[in-house]
Amino acid sequence: MKLKVAYIFILTIVVIVAISKVTVSQPSSSLPPLKAHPLPPTLVQWETVAEVGDYFSEVEASPLGYLLWSAFPVKVYLDLSASSGDQGLQGWVEAVTTAVEEWSVYLPLEQINDRAEADIIIARS
Repeated sequence: MKLKVAYIFILTIVVIVAISKVTVSQPSSSLPPLKAHPLPPTLVQWETVAEVGDYFSEVEASPLGYLLWSAFPVKVYLDLSASSGDQGLQGWVEAVTTAVEEWSVYLPLEQINDRAEADIIIARS
């Protein structure tokens, strides 16, 4: 149960962080033309188990469309700057690291140490 809650929490944080980086009032003509992006190989062969299902029908577009990455692995940075002296920090770091590792089976993710290079920043508030 704890692990399931951690997954949902991490996924929520990833979506919030990704969407928070997007601020658009009107579409710009300077945007590149739309193009198709291939799925990572692990998702190309995705098969849903009927009893388990998936949440793909719940995915919603952001103001710029669907959030996507075309370069893999997606780089993930854990921002620990606001967590000094936090007693639950170690457990949080372990839960996030485990979730990143387990999600890497489906979407290639790489945990990195350089915030400036990150595609996704996960912060504990």
